[in-house]
Amino acid sequence: AAKDFIADAIAHQKFVAYVDAALPLLESMNDGPLDQGFVALADSKTCEAFVKVCRNLRFWDRPIGD
Repeated sequence: AAKDFIADAIAHQKFVAYVDAALPLLESMNDGPLDQGFVALADSKTCEAFVKVCRNLRFWDRPIGD
């Protein structure tokens, strides 16, 4: 279920917040390094930053596959 959720988020250019424990899974599913649409959550300030970036609805700079 987690892999399906991440695959859909990547395909639909959604922002993804994650904690360090999820990094290996995200890296294994992403083609290359994580882009700026992936936001690491470390504290309340990074959580606030994630909410603000989500106002853009999508990370348009993420290339979508064929």
